[in-house]
Amino acid sequence: SVAVLMDVRAPGSRRGQRRAEATRGTLREALARLPDLASYAVPGDCRCDSAPGRNRVDIEGMAAAKGRLYFALRAPNIDGNAYIVGVDARALFEGGDLRPSLATIPLGANRGFRDLAIADGVALALVGPSGAESSADYSIVELRGLTTGVAVQPKELATLDLQNAPLVKKGALIKPEAIALLASDPRRYRLLVLSDVGQHASPPA
Repeated sequence: SVAVLMDVRAPGSRRGQRRAEATRGTLREALARLPDLASYAVPGDCRCDSAPGRNRVDIEGMAAAKGRLYFALRAPNIDGNAYIVGVDARALFEGGDLRPSLATIPLGANRGFRDLAIADGVALALVGPSGAESSADYSIVELRGLTTGVAVQPKELATLDLQNAPLVKKGALIKPEAIALLASDPRRYRLLVLSDVGQHASPPA
């Protein structure tokens, strides 16, 4: 899930209420302007399943760079492609042209983004199953070019070994959901990978 901090007026202020309501709708409108995603950006819940009409846009990651916000989509996955939508950050909160962009990234069938981070202008993504029933592996992928407008070619940096991680109560493997950048240098990135389930609430890496 994605949390967005909004600066609005106190309850009872009609101006603040109007601003919040206007902001909520703009991202969906931007998605609807992108031909590849328009048919998936529909009202309703955003479950990641394969039932007809249910494979809607599901945003699971967000990062900021150079005045733009990047929203990483878990779904849809179309013909092995996953998507990251970029918008103008100021326009999203204050109104104006969002100038939406769409990065189409070949991740392979049934794979989508679970989280997104940016280190020194280079995007790093946690990638996992795009649907609830998918058995795709979890991995860390480098996405050079995302913040510069160059065609993005994903480079897998690591596959997460979950076999020795804490199990959920029913004995199933945990499901990584987020990453946090701890440090980086020209040779490596140090990331904390987080899961929202597990008997001991421990990170897998």
